[in-house]
Amino acid sequence: MIWLARILTGKRFIRLRACLGRAIAVVGSVQFLFATCVSPQALTSRTWGPKFATTGASLELKRVGPIGESSSGYSANYTVEVFGFAPSTSVDLWIWRVGKEPQVLASDFKVKGRDLVCDKPPLSAFGQKVTCRGPAQAAEMAISAIQGEPVAVALISHDKKTRVFAKVVPLPFEVVQDTCRISVEREDQGGTLFVATALGLRPNESFNAAMASENELAKLSGKADSNGIWRTMFSPVVKGRSSGTGSIDIQSESCQLHLDYRWGTAKAPN
Repeated sequence: MIWLARILTGKRFIRLRACLGRAIAVVGSVQFLFATCVSPQALTSRTWGPKFATTGASLELKRVGPIGESSSGYSANYTVEVFGFAPSTSVDLWIWRVGKEPQVLASDFKVKGRDLVCDKPPLSAFGQKVTCRGPAQAAEMAISAIQGEPVAVALISHDKKTRVFAKVVPLPFEVVQDTCRISVEREDQGGTLFVATALGLRPNESFNAAMASENELAKLSGKADSNGIWRTMFSPVVKGRSSGTGSIDIQSESCQLHLDYRWGTAKAPN
């Protein structure tokens, strides 16, 4: 199992794909990564995310109905609710899957109030589907992914003045206990790289963690940030295996959490 602490600042995770350059400095036993980010000129992995969103505008994906199975894993339907767009704005709907570059899923949608509406036949691309309900009813988007895989969505106005971003995980690896939560998200298509996030810890709280994969175990101590959040990237891959199971345990005064997950390309069961 590979520990990747070098890409953490100690307080927040920096997504390398959003920046152009990088340099690593070692201070004691902690390695810091510094990145030079650029202003958005086109919607790519380097110009995607909340920092590039238009101030005062936002996007929410609201699930409607149960989670089902699809040919590519699991699927859930969502309506798209938007804020901060001018009435009747024409927008393009973008999708970003793990391991790929962002791509336009559908063009020439309209914003009506808070809804994304369209009046055209069903659209399907990149394993995702959009069903139009006419100019008076919100469109539905069927998002498919394997368990633990995040799917990112963006709306960009045709004049490029307004852009918003959101992310969903249709079927997450996640455990919630009271106010404490731990989740694991895939960061590559092969299921070899993950991001673990713990929420609900006390501000700056210290804790002990155990990360297991098959017959390998790594124990470590960590500390939440000022918002009670801890996040790290790791690889659970075991030599000689293409897939397997892993677990994360976190023990602190405020939270005791245990999460099981699967890594590799095999589809995880319910």
